[in-house]
Amino acid sequence: MLKYECSKCGRTFSKKILRAFTKIFEIKGEKIKVSSNIHFCPYCNEPIGDKLYAALLDKAYEEYRKRNDLMSAADVVDIRKRYKLSQSLFARSLGIGEASLQRYEKGSIPNQSVHTILELAKNPDSYLQILNQHKSLMSVADYEKVKSAIISAMETSIDCSSEKARYLECEICGTDKQPNLLNGFQAFSLEKLKWVVVYLLSKMGERVSYLKLNKLLFYCDFYAFKTLTRSITGLQYVNMQYGPVPGGAFSYTIYEYLNQVGALDIDIIECEDEKTQHWILLPQNSSHCGLLSEQEKKLIDEVLEALGPLKGKELTNLSHEEIAYTKTSNKQKISYEYALDLKAI
Repeated sequence: MLKYECSKCGRTFSKKILRAFTKIFEIKGEKIKVSSNIHFCPYCNEPIGDKLYAALLDKAYEEYRKRNDLMSAADVVDIRKRYKLSQSLFARSLGIGEASLQRYEKGSIPNQSVHTILELAKNPDSYLQILNQHKSLMSVADYEKVKSAIISAMETSIDCSSEKARYLECEICGTDKQPNLLNGFQAFSLEKLKWVVVYLLSKMGERVSYLKLNKLLFYCDFYAFKTLTRSITGLQYVNMQYGPVPGGAFSYTIYEYLNQVGALDIDIIECEDEKTQHWILLPQNSSHCGLLSEQEKKLIDEVLEALGPLKGKELTNLSHEEIAYTKTSNKQKISYEYALDLKAI
């Protein structure tokens, strides 16, 4: 028969007594009252420190978390597993100790500053900013591994959560989903496009017409191909009346989608002739551009330095002189091979 020994009185027994028990635990200076059924010694009537008593303590910690709006151990594990990172890599990317993270995943309560960091890490955009703050403390290989995991989470989030995103990718890419000369040997990414637009708008710091943004995107992607032999966004450009247009007839839908996900605002201004409208694009979330590499940002900066001061009509006229435009017919997709002959930059 199984025997138990009471840690209080030292006596042994074969049968524990189960009854209701209420205890007040003090956690981080706060008193937490919890109740549950636990085992008692039949001789000294003291609680037995077995699994039921441990569960009572866990219940007190859980109540403390609820009162202070703190995440559970399971929440911490779920955040890390979303990015498919080891405890070591996840901890270093957040700037906290691996041993501390292990304790949090086992039930220890993080302090408020660590809790805030973990809450921010739920969002890939915010996590990328945190990662960049600790970049100097990590090896290049580890930094790139974490960054790749975050980007993957970003793209999965957009692809799976938005019917419009799937529709856009299907319509823009058509059957050309693999890297080729129509997308600049870069698979199209709505998330990458989002951050290029945000970066462009934030760098210009002013309202930008729909017409002008179309042309700047064209020059950014084609200049990147000319320099790196790949585009930045993977966008396909179509020969339209006002020059190369991203996505062709779906360009308006692209900007509507970017508006919905918070990348930009749209104002519609009626012109004097009362027949046409200009879409004026205002930047949002201008501090979140970490998905772009420093090399890509540099290329965009060079495009802005050369072409940013021009108005939409001036950029349109300039794009009409590009071989990329003159060598293709109306509503035809433009091959990135013409980027090698880019004139404006």
